[in-house]
Amino acid sequence: MSDLSKFFQPRSIAFVGATSDERKLGGRRFRSLVDGGFKGKIYAVHPSAKVVRGIPSYRTLLEIPRPVDLAVIVVPSDAVQSTIHDCATLGIPAIMLISAGFGEVDSEGRRIELSMVNEIRSTGGRLIGPNCAGLFSHAARINLGGATVPGGSVALVSQSGNLLLDFNLRALDTGLGFSRQVAIGNAADLDGVDLIADCLDDPSTSVVLAYIEGWAEGRGRALFELAQNHPANKPIILLKPGRSDAGRHAAITHTGSLSGEERITDGALRQAGILRALGIAEAWEMTEALCRCPPLWGDRVAIVSDGGGHATVLADALGLAGFKVPRFQPAIQQALAEFLPSRAAIANPIDFAGVVESDPKVLPQAVNVCLRTSDVDAVIVAGHFGGYHRVGTPELEKQEIEAACSIARLAKNNNRPILFQSIHADSPTKSLEILRQAGIPVSRSPEYAAIALAALRDAPTRPSLRGAKYTDKLFTKVSRNQAMAILSSASQEGVLTEPEARTLLHEANFDVPKFILVKDADEAIANCNFQGWSSVAMKLIAPGIIHRSQVGGVLLNLKGEAAIRSAIRTLLSRCPEVSRPKARLLLTQMIEPGLEIICGGLRDRQFGPVVMVGFGGTMVEVVDNVIFRLAPLDKDDAKLMIANILTPALLNGFHGASLIHQNALTDIIVKLGSLMTELPTLQTMELNPVIMSSGSPQIADARATFINE
Repeated sequence: MSDLSKFFQPRSIAFVGATSDERKLGGRRFRSLVDGGFKGKIYAVHPSAKVVRGIPSYRTLLEIPRPVDLAVIVVPSDAVQSTIHDCATLGIPAIMLISAGFGEVDSEGRRIELSMVNEIRSTGGRLIGPNCAGLFSHAARINLGGATVPGGSVALVSQSGNLLLDFNLRALDTGLGFSRQVAIGNAADLDGVDLIADCLDDPSTSVVLAYIEGWAEGRGRALFELAQNHPANKPIILLKPGRSDAGRHAAITHTGSLSGEERITDGALRQAGILRALGIAEAWEMTEALCRCPPLWGDRVAIVSDGGGHATVLADALGLAGFKVPRFQPAIQQALAEFLPSRAAIANPIDFAGVVESDPKVLPQAVNVCLRTSDVDAVIVAGHFGGYHRVGTPELEKQEIEAACSIARLAKNNNRPILFQSIHADSPTKSLEILRQAGIPVSRSPEYAAIALAALRDAPTRPSLRGAKYTDKLFTKVSRNQAMAILSSASQEGVLTEPEARTLLHEANFDVPKFILVKDADEAIANCNFQGWSSVAMKLIAPGIIHRSQVGGVLLNLKGEAAIRSAIRTLLSRCPEVSRPKARLLLTQMIEPGLEIICGGLRDRQFGPVVMVGFGGTMVEVVDNVIFRLAPLDKDDAKLMIANILTPALLNGFHGASLIHQNALTDIIVKLGSLMTELPTLQTMELNPVIMSSGSPQIADARATFINE
């Protein structure tokens, strides 16, 4: 990993393009640098000025008499390349290029970017940018963003300068702050993964928040491995917008057509323990909860509300997020009934039925009762606390403040999260400020409160949640050579027919049903009798036929010689005349009907080998329910995929064979991940359907695509 300390802890900074004119980009950023209190040496570079904001100025970098750790460049694009050359000449280790007009414009700009990066790297330097908005380091008192940034423990990595401003305002409103901020712009050299890694290493950072619009080939996998393997136990929240076409995958398989950047990205982030936010506000709610609350160790939530509407909406949001709102035990209800009127709801959610708006002290009393029981893992207070005095009498404000102080003491003495939802969260009053200062998040909506609580649950705060390394090998040296030979001798360029795919799976130690490949009826009858099959499935295998369903190329439940001979005549008649000389028939024993699952593997441009599981057979076209995870996988990964697809009711319907099915399907998924990992030329492998009936799951069909090395 590169040493990026000169960006965030430099001893000296040279600002190329320094000016006192704050109408200009360089003027605002140079002002925030000078006013920020940086303790190191600042050098101004300007072609004619002698002094800028009281800082002596030099005409070029080459005139600066002492070494420079960090060069900040804010000059017109036509002056950038010569400035980069000066940086390389001086061996400056860290360069932040704020100037724009390069890779974001056209291919020539991208070429210039690459040239500048190569020149900088040749002397050991690294570059952030171009087209970036600046940098902030609270520890070094560096502010190159031109705006006010509150100090704190959140590290922010953003591809957008506007989002830096947005999150700054949210931090100021909620009382949080940043250990560091960096805008990566075009990320011509250092990208979001590099800078997230450095944030994880930073001892003053507790939570990493990142906005990444996209990444270069393979960098999705790099982020995944960073999150899984980094020893720092810090949450990463990623806001990644955008949708993309799945057409880059081979259309021969459903595995490819069902995938796409969003599905794979979401699965990879979930598998790595990275929290994905769907919007700016959601990202900040997650950040606030993770900065302020203790870890969440269960899924049982007590709701304390001043009105039924907010309580009901919150309960619904919690349920959708996978939480329970359990009915309180009689002892808890009795404790609540001692100070609440009979009209109040006390079974969970708690609804004060109006009493709290005139007597706020009952709120901390109710929260305290909830925290005294071991049946509750978290408490959320919902409604309009903080504004009772606005709808009642002004004297209530003092009582709300006292209630907030009491709840703050409860939070200090308990290791379970307390969260608030208040309609006054965006215009905080003194009572809400007290809560936030005590480490209690305050959300505007019930849905955001549920999202914040889910972040506490899903953050990788326990080592057991980190992905296990899977090192078992699928192939021996001999079997791998045999597998590669199957690929190199395939009958169709880039495509494995079903017999070839089945043979490859057999070499990889998959349990594949026996099959025979014949060219005529006599050969079929002789072999079927030899195998002892009572009922046969027959498939047409011929050049140019990829999706057999389009030509009616599959016939099932064939019994007896006459049926088999008739089926062969039918299938050969359906084969295009040009393909008929090389046509073959695949025969295999019929599999007992059952639930049909699709298991697939593909190679993604950003994430590498990926495994997919979903409903298969004809259902794959109808039920859009598939799960993607990166390969290789361990058994726990595979079991989670199964659990996300199959309900216990479905699994338990197989004559009590639920555990057998889960273990066998787990084995298929894990092996599929290893297959994609160990055969780098294999592009897709699809098992569809895998039929789960009364016996062990059976692979009924297989197809694959590959590239020649």
